[in-house]
Formats: sequence, C-alpha cells, structure tokens
Amino acid sequence: MRQIRTREVFMTYTVLGVLSIMALFPYLWMLLGSLKGRLDLFSIPPKIVFSPTTVNYTEAFVHKSFLQNLLNSVKLAVTSTGIAILIGVPGAYALSRSKARGDGLLLMMALLTRMVPPVVIAIPFYVLMVKLKLMNTMTGAVLAHSILTIPLMVWMMKSFFDTVPKEIEEAAAVDGCTNIAVFFRIVMPLVLGGLSASSILCIITSWNEYLLASVLTGKSTATLPVAIPGLISSNGTLWGEICAVGTVVSVPIAIFTLAVQRHLVKGMTMGAVK
Repeated sequence: MRQIRTREVFMTYTVLGVLSIMALFPYLWMLLGSLKGRLDLFSIPPKIVFSPTTVNYTEAFVHKSFLQNLLNSVKLAVTSTGIAILIGVPGAYALSRSKARGDGLLLMMALLTRMVPPVVIAIPFYVLMVKLKLMNTMTGAVLAHSILTIPLMVWMMKSFFDTVPKEIEEAAAVDGCTNIAVFFRIVMPLVLGGLSASSILCIITSWNEYLLASVLTGKSTATLPVAIPGLISSNGTLWGEICAVGTVVSVPIAIFTLAVQRHLVKGMTMGAVK
C-alpha cells in the first residue's frame, strides 16, 4: 500500500514538474535572449552557454525612452489600483451588508463592465477623453483603467466581506464602536488577505492592459506594453531589446506575487467558503 502511494506521489510531482517547466520555458528563453548579443541571439543551433551582456537593457532603458514607459506603467497600475481600493472596498462592504432590492442589479451592472470586450468601449472612451481634453494624459489613462479595476475590486471584496459574521460587528457596536470604527478596526483586519489578492489582480489587470492604453496615451505617457511594438519597424525587429523589455514587464509582477503569495492564497480561499 505504501509503495502504491509513493508511486502516485512520484507520478503527481513528475507531471507537475513537467507542466511547470513547459510554463516557465518561454520566460527563461526570453531572459536568456535579453542577455545575448546579436550574434549569439541568432546563432544556429541556439547557444545555451554564452557570454552574457547587458547591451540590450542599456539600449532600451538608457538610449531609448523605455525607462519613462516603465515609470508610466508603475504610476498607472498603482494609481488605478489605489482608486479601486478607495471606491471599491467601501462599495463592496455596503453591498455586502445592505438588504435593498437593487443590490443584485448593481452587482450585475458592475459585472457587465467586465464582460464587455475592451474594444467595444475604446472608441467611446476616446471621444469622451477628447471632449474632456484628457487625451495623451496620464489622468485619462487612470480614469479608463479605474473603470476596469473598480468592478473587479467590488466583486471580489464583496465575497470576502460576506464571510465575516455580522455578529462580530454587532458585538463591537454594543461595546461603543461607531460604524466607521467597526469597518476599519474590526472588519478590515479580517479581510486583509482578500484585499491583498484583489489588489494584486487589479495591478496585474492594469499592468498588462494594452488596448485602452494604446488609444488614450501618447508618446510621453505610453506604458511598456504600448511601447514594445515600437521596436518592430521596416528596418527589422530588435529581438534582443524586445526580450529585455519583455523581461522587465514580466519579472516585477512575478516577484511581487511571490512576495505576497501567502496573503494571495489565503485571500483566494477565504472567499470560497461562507
């Protein structure tokens, strides 16, 4: 019996290991490509052992404007997520505790904003930003990304607030806590894991978003995903620099997710059971 169980565990970890390698291989290949010179990058057969160089990172982030694009991506992701927290968390708490008839309709309206393809709202956003004179500005991009992140924050946080027993809040109110004190001192500490998970997903959504950013931003406000196609021209494709910028786009989110993995797993599982 023990041998059978050992064999099952071995097969399980073997399959998981193979799938993990298949999933991580493109990122590893992109990382290696960013550290290769032009000759090593196009060598046949591909070189696994080579002399690493940072020339692709220097060309992209020093000689070109990708450092500014990186800062724009950080500003956009952090600001839109912050707005989602300020608006979405209180809204989710209100929907979780309210018993009004229109609550379900409000949640469905929030869900519809996530169901509509971004290409459908790109042109209306463009017309609106032109009339508001917010085209090619970071403010316009933040407003557009907030439309994407706020519904996500509301939907996720409502499920986390639903797991908090109302009796705890009632007991705190009996002890003299105001509604605001109950929210910040009692409820929020219990859903920090859920808030971390929701914030990570909002940051990833804003960080990777391409269509709205490409329509609403200009040369000085473009994000990294929008700027990467500029490395492809009629004169050729700068594959080394594309790998370097792609690595910078992918690695920060991966490191950030791993750093808060404990809160992420806790938050994703906390809202699953009531």
